[in-house]
Amino acid sequence: MSSPHRVCLLGFSDFERRALALQFRLATNRTPAYTLVAGIDEARLLVVDGDTKQAVQRALDAGRLAHCIFVGVGAAPKGALARLRRPIDALSLLRELDAALIQLQGPSAAPPPAPAPAPPITLPRPTVMRPSTVAAA
Repeated sequence: MSSPHRVCLLGFSDFERRALALQFRLATNRTPAYTLVAGIDEARLLVVDGDTKQAVQRALDAGRLAHCIFVGVGAAPKGALARLRRPIDALSLLRELDAALIQLQGPSAAPPPAPAPAPPITLPRPTVMRPSTVAAA
């Protein structure tokens, strides 16, 4: 398995950060995997609280809009990868991160397809004892 993609959270309340960190830890066995990092420069992707002016400004100042997913009610700045509305849904965020990797790296970044389901098992029909058969025995 390849190393996890590094993601930095900009802004967000302590509660949101803890909840997102937990979701990232729970999803470590999925492909692609993500890990949270503290610095913008060490991150591949940024998840930005679009409702916090300071977080938006940090993303703009870093010149990393093409690697940003914004979360909030406002529109994402032009050039951003995506925008999600609140409340934050961790599964939707993971899907957006997956789509962002595909957009940035091409189809080779897509997770492998799920294996085909196994064919159904056919069981023999049970023998039913009819009353006339029981009396004759």
